[in-house]
Amino acid sequence: MIGAGKGQVHCKSCDTVYAASEIKAGDEDTDGWILGAMHCPKEHLLARRKTIPVNIALAFQSFANIDN
Repeated sequence: MIGAGKGQVHCKSCDTVYAASEIKAGDEDTDGWILGAMHCPKEHLLARRKTIPVNIALAFQSFANIDN
């Protein structure tokens, strides 16, 4: 729901509740995995999840760029 901009999130570091629309979401590359991460407006990490191994993501990207 946070990804859809609905709800609220409590940041333990700030001790503040933020609206979902204030949360920054993006991907990070760590140890061969692309990780989906969410941060509060002050850049504190709220949540992280593994999304896809980097080598598989690169393979899909290479495949998509092949000219037939």
